[in-house]
Amino acid sequence: MSRWGLAILLPPDEACGEMVGRSPSLLVVVSLPMEVIQFTASPVYCHPTRADQTERGYTVGVTITEISEHDQSLLDEYVGGMRD
Repeated sequence: MSRWGLAILLPPDEACGEMVGRSPSLLVVVSLPMEVIQFTASPVYCHPTRADQTERGYTVGVTITEISEHDQSLLDEYVGGMRD
């Protein structure tokens, strides 16, 4: 997770590859310790999880395309605290 995006794990039955390149918008809701935030994001990559991982599915990287100032402030505070 960063100020600009995050990675999401999807179950194996999702049509992950169809999302990338078509530029769909995803509504992402994240429960932070201080509050729930939401933003619109676009997928930039989709890769199957590695065979040695216990969770099967896809890792999807998304970039934030639209977020309120309030939610961006909360995300910045949370990401900044992850570095400490």
